[in-house]
Amino acid sequence: MLTRVTLHPTGDTTLWSQWWSYKGISGPEYWGLLNQDWSLCTRGQHQSPVDINPRNLVFDPNLRPVRMDAHKVDGYIVNTGHDITLYINESNPRPFAFTGGPLSYTYRVHHVKLHFGSLDLIGSEHTVNGRPFPIELQVYGYNTELFSSFQDAALASHGVAAVALFGM
Repeated sequence: MLTRVTLHPTGDTTLWSQWWSYKGISGPEYWGLLNQDWSLCTRGQHQSPVDINPRNLVFDPNLRPVRMDAHKVDGYIVNTGHDITLYINESNPRPFAFTGGPLSYTYRVHHVKLHFGSLDLIGSEHTVNGRPFPIELQVYGYNTELFSSFQDAALASHGVAAVALFGM
Protein backbone atom coordinates (compact mmCIF):
# COMPACT_ATOMS: atom_id res chain seq x y z
CA MET A 1 0.00 0.00 0.00
CA LEU A 2 1.29 3.47 -0.85
CA THR A 3 1.12 6.42 1.47
CA ARG A 4 2.13 9.00 -1.14
CA VAL A 5 2.34 8.92 -4.90
CA THR A 6 3.72 11.58 -7.22
CA LEU A 7 2.75 11.35 -10.89
CA HIS A 8 5.32 12.02 -13.59
CA PRO A 9 3.42 12.18 -16.91
CA THR A 10 6.35 11.52 -19.20
CA GLY A 11 9.04 8.89 -19.08
CA ASP A 12 12.31 8.43 -20.89
CA THR A 13 12.20 10.48 -24.08
CA THR A 14 15.29 9.07 -25.79
CA LEU A 15 14.78 7.89 -29.35
CA TRP A 16 15.29 4.19 -28.54
CA SER A 17 12.85 4.15 -25.65
CA GLN A 18 10.15 5.56 -27.92
CA TRP A 19 10.85 3.31 -30.89
CA TRP A 20 10.94 -0.26 -29.54
CA SER A 21 7.80 -2.37 -29.49
CA TYR A 22 6.70 -5.99 -29.13
CA LYS A 23 5.99 -6.61 -32.81
CA GLY A 24 7.23 -5.89 -36.31
CA ILE A 25 10.62 -4.45 -37.17
CA SER A 26 11.01 -2.96 -33.69
CA GLY A 27 9.98 -6.17 -31.88
CA PRO A 28 11.99 -8.43 -29.55
CA GLU A 29 13.81 -10.33 -32.30
CA TYR A 30 15.38 -7.01 -33.41
CA TRP A 31 16.06 -5.33 -30.04
CA GLY A 32 19.73 -6.35 -30.06
CA LEU A 33 20.13 -4.76 -33.49
CA LEU A 34 18.29 -1.52 -32.65
CA ASN A 35 20.62 -0.42 -29.89
CA GLN A 36 24.14 -1.63 -29.11
CA ASP A 37 23.36 -1.43 -25.38
CA TRP A 38 20.68 -4.08 -25.95
CA SER A 39 22.97 -6.57 -27.74
CA LEU A 40 22.36 -9.20 -25.06
CA CYS A 41 18.77 -9.40 -26.34
CA THR A 42 20.16 -11.06 -29.47
CA ARG A 43 22.60 -13.40 -27.69
CA GLY A 44 21.05 -14.00 -24.27
CA GLN A 45 18.51 -16.54 -23.13
CA HIS A 46 17.27 -15.07 -19.84
CA GLN A 47 15.60 -11.79 -20.73
CA SER A 48 12.21 -10.52 -21.78
CA PRO A 49 9.97 -11.34 -23.39
CA VAL A 50 9.64 -14.96 -22.34
CA ASP A 51 7.11 -17.48 -23.59
CA ILE A 52 6.50 -19.99 -20.79
CA ASN A 53 5.84 -23.42 -22.24
CA PRO A 54 3.94 -25.49 -19.61
CA ARG A 55 5.20 -28.75 -21.17
CA ASN A 56 8.75 -27.76 -20.22
CA LEU A 57 7.97 -27.03 -16.57
CA VAL A 58 9.23 -29.45 -13.94
CA PHE A 59 7.64 -29.75 -10.50
CA ASP A 60 10.07 -29.07 -7.65
CA PRO A 61 8.67 -30.37 -4.34
CA ASN A 62 11.38 -28.45 -2.45
CA LEU A 63 10.45 -25.06 -3.92
CA ARG A 64 9.42 -22.64 -1.20
CA PRO A 65 6.62 -20.09 -1.63
CA VAL A 66 7.65 -16.60 -2.71
CA ARG A 67 7.19 -14.24 0.25
CA MET A 68 6.61 -10.54 -0.29
CA ASP A 69 6.37 -7.84 2.38
CA ALA A 70 3.02 -6.14 2.81
CA HIS A 71 3.28 -2.67 4.29
CA LYS A 72 3.02 0.97 3.23
CA VAL A 73 5.79 2.55 1.18
CA ASP A 74 6.32 5.88 -0.58
CA GLY A 75 6.99 6.08 -4.28
CA TYR A 76 6.28 7.86 -7.52
CA ILE A 77 4.67 6.74 -10.78
CA VAL A 78 5.99 7.30 -14.31
CA ASN A 79 4.12 6.64 -17.56
CA THR A 80 6.92 5.45 -19.85
CA GLY A 81 4.68 5.11 -22.89
CA HIS A 82 5.18 1.32 -22.78
CA ASP A 83 4.11 0.72 -19.18
CA ILE A 84 3.30 2.42 -15.91
CA THR A 85 6.22 2.18 -13.47
CA LEU A 86 6.05 2.72 -9.72
CA TYR A 87 9.46 3.58 -8.28
CA ILE A 88 9.78 2.85 -4.57
CA ASN A 89 11.59 5.54 -2.58
CA GLU A 90 14.84 4.18 -1.16
CA SER A 91 14.32 6.33 1.93
CA ASN A 92 11.39 4.22 3.16
CA PRO A 93 12.13 3.25 6.77
CA ARG A 94 11.02 -0.35 6.15
CA PRO A 95 12.22 -1.88 2.89
CA PHE A 96 9.65 -3.61 0.72
CA ALA A 97 11.25 -6.95 -0.20
CA PHE A 98 10.64 -10.46 -1.51
CA THR A 99 12.38 -13.81 -1.13
CA GLY A 100 11.67 -17.52 -1.37
CA GLY A 101 10.73 -19.61 -4.38
CA PRO A 102 13.94 -20.35 -6.27
CA LEU A 103 15.66 -17.29 -4.75
CA SER A 104 18.54 -17.75 -2.32
CA TYR A 105 18.66 -14.08 -1.32
CA THR A 106 16.34 -11.29 -0.21
CA TYR A 107 15.52 -8.70 -2.89
CA ARG A 108 14.48 -5.15 -2.00
CA VAL A 109 11.80 -3.87 -4.37
CA HIS A 110 13.12 -1.03 -6.50
CA HIS A 111 10.23 -0.65 -8.94
CA VAL A 112 7.00 -2.24 -10.12
CA LYS A 113 5.89 -2.22 -13.77
CA LEU A 114 2.33 -2.54 -14.98
CA HIS A 115 2.08 -3.71 -18.61
CA PHE A 116 -1.22 -3.38 -20.41
CA GLY A 117 -2.27 -3.00 -24.01
CA SER A 118 -4.55 -0.93 -26.14
CA LEU A 119 -6.52 -4.11 -26.79
CA ASP A 120 -8.40 -5.75 -23.92
CA LEU A 121 -6.87 -9.20 -24.40
CA ILE A 122 -3.26 -8.31 -25.22
CA GLY A 123 -1.11 -6.40 -22.77
CA SER A 124 1.35 -8.69 -21.05
CA GLU A 125 5.03 -8.60 -21.95
CA HIS A 126 5.38 -12.34 -21.42
CA THR A 127 3.17 -15.17 -22.67
CA VAL A 128 2.18 -18.67 -21.57
CA ASN A 129 2.14 -21.19 -24.41
CA GLY A 130 2.09 -18.28 -26.86
CA ARG A 131 -0.94 -16.69 -25.19
CA PRO A 132 -0.75 -13.07 -24.00
CA PHE A 133 -2.73 -11.76 -21.05
CA PRO A 134 -4.61 -8.46 -20.70
CA ILE A 135 -2.30 -7.24 -17.95
CA GLU A 136 1.02 -8.13 -16.32
CA LEU A 137 2.51 -6.81 -13.10
CA GLN A 138 6.29 -7.12 -12.72
CA VAL A 139 8.02 -6.54 -9.38
CA TYR A 140 11.78 -5.86 -9.65
CA GLY A 141 14.10 -6.06 -6.67
CA TYR A 142 17.81 -6.01 -6.01
CA ASN A 143 19.84 -8.34 -3.83
CA THR A 144 20.37 -6.47 -0.56
CA GLU A 145 22.67 -9.15 0.82
CA LEU A 146 25.32 -8.55 -1.85
CA PHE A 147 24.64 -5.02 -3.17
CA SER A 148 23.89 -1.59 -1.76
CA SER A 149 21.89 -0.27 -4.73
CA PHE A 150 19.81 -1.36 -7.70
CA GLN A 151 22.36 0.22 -10.05
CA ASP A 152 25.22 -1.88 -8.66
CA ALA A 153 23.11 -5.04 -8.61
CA ALA A 154 21.92 -4.58 -12.21
CA LEU A 155 25.44 -5.21 -13.47
CA ALA A 156 25.95 -8.54 -11.70
CA SER A 157 24.75 -12.11 -11.60
CA HIS A 158 22.19 -12.68 -8.82
CA GLY A 159 21.86 -8.91 -8.56
CA VAL A 160 18.29 -8.36 -9.74
CA ALA A 161 15.23 -10.60 -9.60
CA ALA A 162 11.73 -10.10 -10.93
CA VAL A 163 8.37 -11.63 -10.08
CA ALA A 164 5.67 -11.44 -12.76
CA LEU A 165 1.93 -11.82 -12.22
CA PHE A 166 -0.57 -12.19 -15.06
CA GLY A 167 -4.12 -10.88 -14.87
CA MET A 168 -7.30 -11.65 -16.75
